[in-house]
Amino acid sequence: MTNPFALTDNTSAPAPTPAPVAPAAPVAATLPAGEDPFANSDPSPQAPRSPRFRELYGRLIILIPKRLEKGLVSGRFKNPDGSAVIQDRMTADLIVLDGGTIHYGGEPEKVPPIAHDKTAEVPARWNDTFISFAGIISQCRDALAARAAGRPGMVIGRLTKGTDSGKGNPPWLITPATDADKALGRQYLATVDPFAS
Repeated sequence: MTNPFALTDNTSAPAPTPAPVAPAAPVAATLPAGEDPFANSDPSPQAPRSPRFRELYGRLIILIPKRLEKGLVSGRFKNPDGSAVIQDRMTADLIVLDGGTIHYGGEPEKVPPIAHDKTAEVPARWNDTFISFAGIISQCRDALAARAAGRPGMVIGRLTKGTDSGKGNPPWLITPATDADKALGRQYLATVDPFAS
């Protein structure tokens, strides 16, 4: 009986020559005659960013965490000594369930103020939102673990701020949802698949 796993001696037979690969046709050759190849190639308008948390204070939200990146260098913030701030960043889908029309896109707190130029009606959803607030990332750790294990994972609650630690910048947090909040969340989930993004 011949051993099917034994190496065969191919020294007597020449190796087969690979078939030639035809070069790809130039893009211009695939277009109808006279059609401009750049007729529809302008960049799409930039998708609107999600509202800042300050525009969502007190609202009922659902966060569906997708991934967590650790130890990223912040491009916006510096430590008092001038060194870069190192922070974690969570990517999550953000759903806002209540509170009426959301006004966002500006910076009305600045001097001079920049008025909001975007609105969204609730329920509103923004996919792939970046969140770097350590308190909220910590509150999503169980949901992140569930997603990593291939199970549904989400957090529902009201967006608020925690106790000031003395640095004048109290942390953003999610307070637990009430039974009425959860009922509103269930009503929303009955109409959509929250994980189909």
